[in-house]
Amino acid sequence: MSLKQAPQGGRLVMSPAGIAGVLARTVQDHDRALAGHGHNQPVRRRMFELGAPDALIGTPRMLASGQDDGRFGAALKGGRA
Repeated sequence: MSLKQAPQGGRLVMSPAGIAGVLARTVQDHDRALAGHGHNQPVRRRMFELGAPDALIGTPRMLASGQDDGRFGAALKGGRA
């Protein structure tokens, strides 16, 4: 569990089980939309645009740093690092 300072000075606990429950419900809603409508339009307002999660967690920066340090180049080309 992570503990964060809430804006009003209290504490906010973010539970992995709570997050998993929210994600599971969201997946169910998405699946129901696809099954019932053939598209995800009913849940689209709750979704990120394509690429937004990568930007949020810093994927482009991580990929760039992995390419820049050279540790994995030989392994990716079939050689040993």
